[in-house]
Amino acid sequence: MIEINYEKRKPSRAVIMRTIGEYLKHGHTDFDISWGENGIELKYEPTQEIWYGWGWIKDIGGADIADELTAIRKKARNQLLNLWNS
Repeated sequence: MIEINYEKRKPSRAVIMRTIGEYLKHGHTDFDISWGENGIELKYEPTQEIWYGWGWIKDIGGADIADELTAIRKKARNQLLNLWNS
């Protein structure tokens, strides 16, 4: 599990997504993200090809980020399949 701790200002959703993206490039799929006492946990389930998320950092929800990551993965997979089939 990758632990990401934001110590100063509250991270924006864009900052969190960029940080996760950098770790995804290296194959990481489990994240524990914290800001003070607030936290989000994200986990990828490869057998179902879906992300799960829990917790909150202010108005940023773990489930919302998980849904977005799942949608991004499905879109990328579909684009790859379309390339192979063309």
